[in-house]
Amino acid sequence: MREIFVSNYLSDRIKQEQNSLKKYGKIAIILISIAVLSIPLYQYVPFLIFVFIASLAFIGFKVNNYCSTINILRTGLQGEIALQQTLRSLPDDFTALYNLPINNSGDIDCVLVGPKGVFAIETKNHKGTIIYSEDSWEQIKVGQGGSEYRGNLTNPGKQLLTNMHKLKSFLVKHNINVWIQPVLVFTNHETDIVLKKDPSPIIICKVEDIFNVINNSDKNLPPKLVDIICELLTKSKQK
Repeated sequence: MREIFVSNYLSDRIKQEQNSLKKYGKIAIILISIAVLSIPLYQYVPFLIFVFIASLAFIGFKVNNYCSTINILRTGLQGEIALQQTLRSLPDDFTALYNLPINNSGDIDCVLVGPKGVFAIETKNHKGTIIYSEDSWEQIKVGQGGSEYRGNLTNPGKQLLTNMHKLKSFLVKHNINVWIQPVLVFTNHETDIVLKKDPSPIIICKVEDIFNVINNSDKNLPPKLVDIICELLTKSKQK
């Protein structure tokens, strides 16, 4: 299978957050050094103590936020890597375009193009039980003590459908009218999926079931059209 990495959004974001984290770490070291050297002045200017404590508290808050963001981004990157490793078993007549930007308003984790059609794939690396019912999403996680609690899960289906429609509009503008199958893939092996309602047109599956989704497609794209779509998407992003 051919792979095209259109962008490295998550990797680049992680590097940006790490650079910001290093910057605040250096500021903290400088501030602590100044605070230690200023100890003889505290009896004359006690307000300095409050300034240093407040400054360190603010830096600690920023550092915590950066660390939390980096962990979230790394989790997402692990999910994307899991999908990439799985799709590499597909034959050579498939092409996967990863992190495809859409109208400068986000990206699609993977656009898979091949003889079985076009698939817009969004990956989620959430743990726990994912429940879809009546157009709502829930995530139930189990804590270290064994008690259940709700996780933070926005509507991944809405994001996927929005990007899918933008991709379809882009292709239509170039006189290509094909069905794009939106697929929501959960890559964490500790995830259970409970569907209490038909999520159509989205297909929801675990990463190990993605081949069933592809093989069960009733679409049939000729090789020439596959090449045209891949070339069009690649060139549009190079511009």
